[in-house]
Order: sequence, then structure tokens, then C-alpha cells
Amino acid sequence: DCDLWYFSLAGHFARPTKIEIYGEMQRVLVAGREGSVWSANKYIVSIGGFLLLGDDEDSDQPAADIRSCRQYNWRWHVPAGYTGARDSNGWAVLGGSKYFHADEIEVL
Repeated sequence: DCDLWYFSLAGHFARPTKIEIYGEMQRVLVAGREGSVWSANKYIVSIGGFLLLGDDEDSDQPAADIRSCRQYNWRWHVPAGYTGARDSNGWAVLGGSKYFHADEIEVL
């Protein structure tokens, strides 16, 4: 049993900020060597349900590079003071847009 959350280090809040992940979304799903997460056949790793690693925006298959990402947070799950980008639904997108390519990924 461990807690799972996102952490915004720079650019979205006045100071580094912890973003809680609630209830049943407190999980990490990892695909096998030849597959993808769930039946979506779309991504390789799901962290908290809203950060998807290895997600190719232009394909119905997982991306070849795990740094191809999709991330968003429901607007009601974002702490007060968020000044970063939002999509057309008002959801917070920490990568600047829903789909982005990470320079590096660090899991602690």
C-alpha cells in the first residue's frame, strides 16, 4: 500500500505543488512485453489514470518511445492557484497540451 500523486515542480503554480490522485485512480498499470494496458491497446504505462506513457497521438497502437505521453487532470482535482495550460474541457494539462513528448522520465 502506498500513496500515488503527481507533483508539479515548475511553471504551473507559484511553488512546487503536490496534486492528489483520488480513490480508485490510485494505481499504476504496466503492459507486458508484447501488449498494452487494458483493452484500449493504446499505451504502455498508466499512472493514476491520467498520465499515460507510450501513448501515440496519431495511432491506435502504443508508441515506440515511452516518452510519448498523454496527461490531463480533471479541473476539480487541480489545487487552487494553477496557472498552467488547460484543454478545451478546462482540464489541466501539465505538459502544455494533452499530448507531449517528455525530455526525460523519472519515477521515484
